[in-house]
Amino acid sequence: MAIVGMTGSGKTVIATNIITIRDFVVVLGTKSADDSLYGPLEAQGFVKVESWDPWEWRETGHKRVIFAPPLELSDEPTPKEVDQAIGDQADKFRTALVQIFKAGGWCVYADEIAYLTNDLGLASVFNLLWLQGRSLGITIVSATQRPRSVPLNTFQMAEWFILYRIADREDRRRASELTGPLAPVVFETAGRLPRHEFAAVHKSTDSILRSRVQLDERERLAA
Repeated sequence: MAIVGMTGSGKTVIATNIITIRDFVVVLGTKSADDSLYGPLEAQGFVKVESWDPWEWRETGHKRVIFAPPLELSDEPTPKEVDQAIGDQADKFRTALVQIFKAGGWCVYADEIAYLTNDLGLASVFNLLWLQGRSLGITIVSATQRPRSVPLNTFQMAEWFILYRIADREDRRRASELTGPLAPVVFETAGRLPRHEFAAVHKSTDSILRSRVQLDERERLAA
Protein backbone atom coordinates (compact mmCIF):
# COMPACT_ATOMS: atom_id res chain seq x y z
CA MET A 1 0.00 0.00 0.00
CA ALA A 2 1.17 3.52 -0.84
CA ILE A 3 -0.27 6.54 0.96
CA VAL A 4 0.26 10.09 -0.30
CA GLY A 5 -0.74 13.12 1.75
CA MET A 6 0.58 16.32 3.22
CA THR A 7 1.15 16.80 6.96
CA GLY A 8 -2.21 16.99 8.72
CA SER A 9 -4.11 15.29 5.90
CA GLY A 10 -4.87 12.16 7.93
CA LYS A 11 -2.48 9.70 6.27
CA THR A 12 -0.98 8.62 9.60
CA VAL A 13 -4.43 8.09 11.10
CA ILE A 14 -5.56 5.80 8.30
CA ALA A 15 -2.25 3.93 8.25
CA THR A 16 -2.24 3.22 11.98
CA ASN A 17 -5.73 1.76 11.69
CA ILE A 18 -5.04 -0.32 8.58
CA ILE A 19 -1.79 -1.94 9.71
CA THR A 20 -3.43 -3.51 12.76
CA ILE A 21 -5.25 -5.88 10.39
CA ARG A 22 -2.00 -7.85 10.36
CA ASP A 23 -0.80 -9.95 13.29
CA PHE A 24 2.92 -9.12 13.03
CA VAL A 25 3.60 -5.42 12.50
CA VAL A 26 6.76 -3.33 12.76
CA VAL A 27 6.64 0.45 12.42
CA LEU A 28 9.90 2.05 11.32
CA GLY A 29 10.18 5.09 13.55
CA THR A 30 12.59 7.68 12.19
CA LYS A 31 12.17 10.13 15.09
CA SER A 32 13.01 9.72 18.76
CA ALA A 33 9.60 11.20 19.64
CA ASP A 34 6.47 11.43 17.47
CA ASP A 35 3.27 11.88 19.48
CA SER A 36 0.99 11.76 16.42
CA LEU A 37 2.37 8.35 15.43
CA TYR A 38 3.77 6.62 18.51
CA GLY A 39 1.04 7.64 20.95
CA PRO A 40 -1.92 6.08 19.08
CA LEU A 41 0.11 2.95 18.35
CA GLU A 42 1.21 2.47 21.95
CA ALA A 43 -2.43 2.82 22.98
CA GLN A 44 -3.11 -0.17 20.71
CA GLY A 45 -0.41 -2.26 22.38
CA PHE A 46 2.65 -1.43 20.30
CA VAL A 47 5.98 -1.49 22.11
CA LYS A 48 8.67 1.08 21.24
CA VAL A 49 12.22 -0.31 21.10
CA GLU A 50 15.63 0.92 19.96
CA SER A 51 17.00 -2.50 19.02
CA TRP A 52 15.02 -5.32 17.45
CA ASP A 53 15.00 -8.37 15.24
CA PRO A 54 11.89 -10.13 13.90
CA TRP A 55 12.49 -13.36 15.80
CA GLU A 56 12.41 -11.69 19.24
CA TRP A 57 8.63 -12.04 19.51
CA ARG A 58 9.11 -15.72 20.37
CA GLU A 59 10.81 -14.63 23.61
CA THR A 60 9.06 -11.34 24.31
CA GLY A 61 5.62 -11.97 22.82
CA HIS A 62 5.81 -8.55 21.13
CA LYS A 63 4.16 -8.88 17.72
CA ARG A 64 3.52 -5.15 17.33
CA VAL A 65 6.68 -3.09 17.52
CA ILE A 66 7.81 0.48 16.91
CA PHE A 67 11.46 0.16 15.94
CA ALA A 68 13.00 3.61 16.44
CA PRO A 69 16.81 3.58 16.57
CA PRO A 70 17.81 7.08 17.65
CA LEU A 71 20.21 9.51 16.03
CA GLU A 72 23.01 9.68 18.58
CA LEU A 73 24.01 13.35 18.43
CA SER A 74 25.72 15.74 20.86
CA ASP A 75 24.29 19.21 21.52
CA GLU A 76 26.66 20.77 18.99
CA PRO A 77 27.55 18.02 16.53
CA THR A 78 30.13 18.48 13.80
CA PRO A 79 29.22 17.57 10.20
CA LYS A 80 31.29 14.42 10.58
CA GLU A 81 29.34 13.43 13.71
CA VAL A 82 26.04 14.02 11.91
CA ASP A 83 27.13 11.82 9.00
CA GLN A 84 28.25 9.12 11.42
CA ALA A 85 24.95 9.22 13.33
CA ILE A 86 22.93 8.98 10.12
CA GLY A 87 25.13 6.11 8.96
CA ASP A 88 24.63 4.26 12.25
CA GLN A 89 20.85 4.70 12.08
CA ALA A 90 20.84 3.51 8.47
CA ASP A 91 22.81 0.39 9.41
CA LYS A 92 20.31 -0.50 12.13
CA PHE A 93 17.33 -0.13 9.81
CA ARG A 94 19.12 -2.04 7.03
CA THR A 95 19.91 -4.95 9.35
CA ALA A 96 16.31 -5.10 10.57
CA LEU A 97 14.90 -5.02 7.02
CA VAL A 98 17.19 -7.83 5.88
CA GLN A 99 16.15 -9.89 8.90
CA ILE A 100 12.49 -9.19 8.08
CA PHE A 101 13.13 -10.52 4.58
CA LYS A 102 14.66 -13.69 6.01
CA ALA A 103 11.93 -14.19 8.61
CA GLY A 104 8.93 -13.37 6.39
CA GLY A 105 5.39 -12.73 7.57
CA TRP A 106 5.78 -9.14 8.80
CA CYS A 107 3.86 -6.02 7.89
CA VAL A 108 6.28 -3.08 7.65
CA TYR A 109 5.00 0.49 7.99
CA ALA A 110 7.33 3.23 6.75
CA ASP A 111 5.82 6.57 7.76
CA GLU A 112 8.70 8.50 6.12
CA ILE A 113 9.63 6.38 3.11
CA ALA A 114 11.52 9.25 1.43
CA TYR A 115 13.81 9.68 4.44
CA LEU A 116 14.44 5.95 4.66
CA THR A 117 15.15 5.38 0.97
CA ASN A 118 16.88 8.65 0.10
CA ASP A 119 18.52 10.15 3.19
CA LEU A 120 19.43 6.80 4.74
CA GLY A 121 20.18 5.13 1.40
CA LEU A 122 17.91 2.13 1.94
CA ALA A 123 16.26 2.06 -1.50
CA SER A 124 17.95 -1.21 -2.51
CA VAL A 125 16.76 -3.18 0.51
CA PHE A 126 13.24 -1.77 0.17
CA ASN A 127 13.29 -2.78 -3.50
CA LEU A 128 14.19 -6.30 -2.36
CA LEU A 129 11.13 -6.35 -0.09
CA TRP A 130 8.84 -4.83 -2.73
CA LEU A 131 9.94 -7.21 -5.48
CA GLN A 132 10.32 -10.46 -3.53
CA GLY A 133 8.55 -9.98 -0.22
CA ARG A 134 4.99 -10.80 -1.21
CA SER A 135 5.68 -14.51 -1.64
CA LEU A 136 7.17 -14.44 1.87
CA GLY A 137 4.04 -12.92 3.40
CA ILE A 138 5.64 -9.49 3.77
CA THR A 139 3.47 -6.39 3.43
CA ILE A 140 4.88 -2.89 2.90
CA VAL A 141 2.76 0.12 3.80
CA SER A 142 4.59 3.33 2.91
CA ALA A 143 3.61 6.97 3.29
CA THR A 144 5.02 10.08 1.66
CA GLN A 145 4.24 13.74 1.13
CA ARG A 146 5.99 14.04 -2.23
CA PRO A 147 5.50 11.12 -4.64
CA ARG A 148 8.23 12.40 -6.97
CA SER A 149 10.86 11.94 -4.26
CA VAL A 150 10.44 8.21 -3.63
CA PRO A 151 11.44 5.07 -5.57
CA LEU A 152 9.10 4.06 -8.38
CA ASN A 153 8.44 0.69 -6.74
CA THR A 154 6.65 2.53 -3.92
CA PHE A 155 3.76 2.78 -6.38
CA GLN A 156 4.45 0.09 -8.97
CA MET A 157 4.36 -2.70 -6.39
CA ALA A 158 1.42 -1.32 -4.40
CA GLU A 159 -1.92 -3.10 -4.56
CA TRP A 160 -3.67 -0.12 -2.97
CA PHE A 161 -3.15 3.62 -3.39
CA ILE A 162 -4.51 6.05 -0.80
CA LEU A 163 -4.35 9.59 -2.17
CA TYR A 164 -5.23 12.75 -0.29
CA ARG A 165 -5.32 16.14 -2.01
CA ILE A 166 -2.15 16.73 -4.02
CA ALA A 167 -1.85 20.37 -5.04
CA ASP A 168 1.34 20.12 -7.08
CA ARG A 169 0.51 19.08 -10.64
CA GLU A 170 3.67 17.02 -11.23
CA ASP A 171 3.31 15.22 -7.90
CA ARG A 172 -0.29 14.46 -8.80
CA ARG A 173 0.70 13.19 -12.23
CA ARG A 174 3.37 10.91 -10.72
CA ALA A 175 0.93 9.51 -8.17
CA SER A 176 -1.90 8.94 -10.64
CA GLU A 177 -0.12 7.66 -13.74
CA LEU A 178 0.58 4.25 -12.17
CA THR A 179 -3.04 3.56 -11.27
CA GLY A 180 -3.79 2.21 -14.76
CA PRO A 181 -7.05 3.00 -16.55
CA LEU A 182 -8.21 5.14 -13.63
CA ALA A 183 -5.31 7.60 -14.00
CA PRO A 184 -7.37 10.48 -15.52
CA VAL A 185 -10.02 10.16 -12.80
CA VAL A 186 -7.43 9.91 -10.05
CA PHE A 187 -5.53 12.91 -11.41
CA GLU A 188 -8.60 15.14 -11.33
CA THR A 189 -9.95 13.79 -8.04
CA ALA A 190 -6.67 14.14 -6.12
CA GLY A 191 -6.50 17.78 -7.15
CA ARG A 192 -9.76 18.81 -5.53
CA LEU A 193 -10.28 16.61 -2.47
CA PRO A 194 -11.30 18.50 0.69
CA ARG A 195 -9.05 18.19 3.72
CA HIS A 196 -9.08 14.72 5.34
CA GLU A 197 -10.86 13.14 2.35
CA PHE A 198 -9.03 10.58 0.23
CA ALA A 199 -9.36 8.43 -2.86
CA ALA A 200 -8.61 4.73 -2.40
CA VAL A 201 -7.62 2.92 -5.60
CA HIS A 202 -7.48 -0.86 -5.87
CA LYS A 203 -5.14 -1.50 -8.78
CA SER A 204 -6.04 -5.15 -9.48
CA THR A 205 -9.75 -4.46 -9.97
CA ASP A 206 -9.46 -0.91 -11.38
CA SER A 207 -11.85 0.32 -8.72
CA ILE A 208 -11.85 3.57 -6.78
CA LEU A 209 -13.74 4.79 -3.75
CA ARG A 210 -13.79 8.10 -1.92
CA SER A 211 -13.92 8.36 1.85
CA ARG A 212 -12.92 10.55 4.76
CA VAL A 213 -10.81 10.19 7.88
CA GLN A 214 -12.83 10.96 11.01
CA LEU A 215 -10.44 12.57 13.49
CA ASP A 216 -10.99 12.58 17.23
CA GLU A 217 -10.46 15.77 19.25
CA ARG A 218 -6.80 15.12 19.99
CA GLU A 219 -6.06 14.36 16.34
CA ARG A 220 -7.91 17.51 15.21
CA LEU A 221 -5.81 19.65 17.52
CA ALA A 222 -2.61 18.02 16.25
CA ALA A 223 -3.66 18.56 12.63
